[in-house]
Amino acid sequence: MTHSRLNNLLIGLLFLAVALLVVVSYARADDLNWHIAGYVTSSWANDAGYDSPAFGLMAEGSVRYSIIELWGYGDYDWMHKRDADSGYTYGYGTDLRGYVYGPWYLSGACHWAGYRSEFANGAVWSKSGQNYGLGAGFNNYSTDVGLSYFLKENESPNRVEYWQLSFRQRVWECVWLLMNINRQYWDQLSNGAVERWSGWTAAIGVGVRW
Repeated sequence: MTHSRLNNLLIGLLFLAVALLVVVSYARADDLNWHIAGYVTSSWANDAGYDSPAFGLMAEGSVRYSIIELWGYGDYDWMHKRDADSGYTYGYGTDLRGYVYGPWYLSGACHWAGYRSEFANGAVWSKSGQNYGLGAGFNNYSTDVGLSYFLKENESPNRVEYWQLSFRQRVWECVWLLMNINRQYWDQLSNGAVERWSGWTAAIGVGVRW
């Protein structure tokens, strides 16, 4: 991980810790609603040039006070570009939700994502980017579904932007299913010219949530 990515991770974790501290400081324990969860996932990203499906891990947590809810997550997949010998992808971020009508919410998010792929000839491909997003969704603590649009990032040559449909469903007590589907757009050098390409990525998983 480069110094820039490490700094972004530390800033994100610091922001999350400060926000949680502020919420906890001003709220009584019985006014807080929180959760933590861990999932085993399988991801598909063939359209984006990856050798998939691939397996990974994801962790997330949230704390809610009144109509405000703060989420944080991190994921890691053993997935690499086609023809590479090894590699991984990763992501982490924070989401801030405001519940505007019962279980319906509006959200703002900041997500970081990247990959590293190593080839037999010694070449290494590594890129990362940061996206800001806006969305809306529904969460009644048994079903959580949302749709978000993430603005184009400028930290990588690909200038990635995407729509994301996220879905989580309780299936039995603390056992949950998750699904994320992304429609991505990125710049790609092709025949000496930069073209705007698009493709689908997806992940499904099962885990436990408290």
